[in-house]
Amino acid sequence: MYNPYEYQYPYSTSSIYAQSDTDKEQLFKKLENTLPAVFSRQEVAKQLGYAISAKTLANLDAKGLGPSQKLHIGGKVAYEKENFLEWLKNRVTI
Repeated sequence: MYNPYEYQYPYSTSSIYAQSDTDKEQLFKKLENTLPAVFSRQEVAKQLGYAISAKTLANLDAKGLGPSQKLHIGGKVAYEKENFLEWLKNRVTI
């Protein structure tokens, strides 16, 4: 019988937290290669596996804590790749 309190997380705790600087560098290289020059909040969420949502980015922007440069295009907010990655590098912790 299924018991929800006995759920086993599929990854060991050490694999989640034991990331190195090279892992961080590889992540940003992959993002540099896959993100277009200008992209929406929804694209960021998709590219980051929904680790950060479009709504969270909107909230950070409203508080002045999001990326410094934003483009407003037809009622949507878009970011430039270089500026966004610089902002994200300062937010990712190992």
